[in-house]
Amino acid sequence: MLTRSAGLGIALLKLNNKAESSDGESILQAMSVIATLWPILFAAVVGPLVKAVALYKAEKGTKLGVHTRSKTCTCRHKLTLA
Repeated sequence: MLTRSAGLGIALLKLNNKAESSDGESILQAMSVIATLWPILFAAVVGPLVKAVALYKAEKGTKLGVHTRSKTCTCRHKLTLA
């Protein structure tokens, strides 16, 4: 995904200061799709990673303050250990 994003950026730079064309419209459409997919893919990867790290730390034995901070977090997605 990163290489596609880099390729998209290079294509965008090549079209800078040129007349409008169908290539430019395609790039704009691809950018909107990437802007939509990036947060979803990021959450799909980072969410389970954070959960795995928290579970590892809970099994290993952490200080009580770490668990208290994760339970009192005011963020939208609270950490749950299952």
